[in-house]
Amino acid sequence: MTRRPQVLKLVAILAASGLLVGALVAAVSVGTAAPFCPSGPSGAECQTLVVTLARRAGLVAGAAAVLMVLIAAGLVRMLSQDDRQRAERAMEAYRAREQEG
Repeated sequence: MTRRPQVLKLVAILAASGLLVGALVAAVSVGTAAPFCPSGPSGAECQTLVVTLARRAGLVAGAAAVLMVLIAAGLVRMLSQDDRQRAERAMEAYRAREQEG
């Protein structure tokens, strides 16, 4: 049952990183593009479009951040395996192929 706190910690990190990156990208997108919208009725439409596109960009960036954290967690797990265990598994697979062939 020691894996449950690790899983909860990973889920919390994933959620926090996705939300943080997504919100940051959306905020920066709106902040950099909104000043270029003209004033008046067409400016309101431009502003709405900018906000909509910024939200979408934030969602994509947040999903990418979650994917990168998952890849990093997988790499850490792979590297933390004992080298001896990996060598033993490789030797067992080699012996099994030798016996078959």
